[in-house]
Amino acid sequence: MIPEDHLWPIDSVWLYYSGRGEFKNLDRFMGAFTARYGESDDLETFLLKNQISSYEAIRPMFEAFAVNKFHSTGVVQWMYNSAWPTLYWQLFDYYLMPNGAFFGARKSSSPVLPIYNYGNNSIYVNNDRLKELNGLSLEVKVYDINSKMDPK
Repeated sequence: MIPEDHLWPIDSVWLYYSGRGEFKNLDRFMGAFTARYGESDDLETFLLKNQISSYEAIRPMFEAFAVNKFHSTGVVQWMYNSAWPTLYWQLFDYYLMPNGAFFGARKSSSPVLPIYNYGNNSIYVNNDRLKELNGLSLEVKVYDINSKMDPK
């Protein structure tokens, strides 16, 4: 989708795949992205972080619906798949390959799922099964961006 000589670092050729208006360049996205995930030294690292970003952007949207499903009308997912190559706002890419957002949506749609609510710092358990669940326990483990468990 991007000529090899423009793959890295990000340059003006990448802007061809940007939106319009406030999304006419990558400044808004890259500012938040870099603040959250740090600088990327190469394309492979950037793409890995991009998949994590997509996962983290979509999963809470579906989880918020699960927590509020009896007081909400639903979720509108902007783009199921992309009509042309792009790196964001889609569950499946141009080639119909699932990406980080797909896996975030899938995880957040599990029939039984503990959900952290950032709004009130509470943990909810969403139960979409047709039976009551009792005696559940929850263990929390924290991993870093490289899937290494935080020793704290």
